[in-house]
Amino acid sequence: MKIPMPLQRQIISRIPHKGMTREEWGETIDFELAQIWRSAMSQKESDELLVAFEQHTLDSLSPKIFAALDSIILYQARTLGW
Repeated sequence: MKIPMPLQRQIISRIPHKGMTREEWGETIDFELAQIWRSAMSQKESDELLVAFEQHTLDSLSPKIFAALDSIILYQARTLGW
């Protein structure tokens, strides 16, 4: 699968490798992934995600939304050589 250009940003290159705790580093990666993921969504999907997150009903979302996240994670892992 070809990853669309907006999803090809390498987040690892933008995160400091020193001076952060493991927890801070993990939170930063999560934040960057979420930013890329949301940029791949339509406004409607983004709104649905926000509501589902607030209501703790993420399992009610379309599998299409999660397929985009899977693609982003796989691409980011490949950039690290995993």
